[in-house]
Amino acid sequence: MGVSKEKSMNTKVEISICIPAYNNDVFLKRLLNSISEQSFKNFEVIVTDDSPNQLVELVCNEFAGRFLLKYFKNEKALGSPANW
Repeated sequence: MGVSKEKSMNTKVEISICIPAYNNDVFLKRLLNSISEQSFKNFEVIVTDDSPNQLVELVCNEFAGRFLLKYFKNEKALGSPANW
């Protein structure tokens, strides 16, 4: 079960960037910054969060308006590779 944070885009999604996340908001923010600076825009970002806190969700909220971003919080930690 997850919460979807999406920006409506008129372009067709050609690539999905899937990011399994766990408790590392600093690296996630760096990654999302890099993604947002790309000239190619026909993509979506899907973040699956296995963290016990809200740090990853807060970062996703920051970027939700910049590109199509879907955020899913696992109800309980799935571990690797299930969170992938």
